[in-house]
This record gives sequence, C-alpha cells and structure tokens, in this order.
Amino acid sequence: MSNRTKIGNVTLQKVIFINDDSFKKWYDTIKKNTVKKETVTIQLLDETENPFMTYTLHKAWPSQIVGIDLVNTAEVAVKSIELSHEGFSISNG
Repeated sequence: MSNRTKIGNVTLQKVIFINDDSFKKWYDTIKKNTVKKETVTIQLLDETENPFMTYTLHKAWPSQIVGIDLVNTAEVAVKSIELSHEGFSISNG
C-alpha cells in the first residue's frame, strides 16, 4: 500500500489579474503547446485587503481555462482557471 497522498487540482473562479502581465505571458507560452511549470501564490484577503492566508502551489500549470477576456495588458479577467500542481504549502499571512 502506498503512503502517497493524492493532490487534487485547484480551481479558481472569477479571477482578475490587474497590473500584472505575468499571467498573460504564461498563457501565451501555453498556447504554443509548451507547458511551463511555475510557482503560483494565492492569497486570501481580509476586509481591509490584507492577506491572512497564503497558498503556494509548486510546479503548477493551467490545465483548464474558461472565459478569458483579455481587456488589455494591465487587466485580465478569467471566469475560471484550473491549476494542476506537484505540491503545495500553506502559511498564515
């Protein structure tokens, strides 16, 4: 019997990237059939927009993207994105 824990994909919904074109560059690379694994940081914010929990996905890549609306290089809206990854860590703050 294996002791390996199965790690599922992470799905983010109603995602907006503002003033950060790194996602668009990553997506453009993937459109060329090149899987580029990246470290992805997801922060949960409190009412004052300060992070209170941070998830870090290691060696992650988008496995499914729905509803991309590339408004301009400063803002990207995504209905949902599913990220596959090879592990994660969680920290407070």
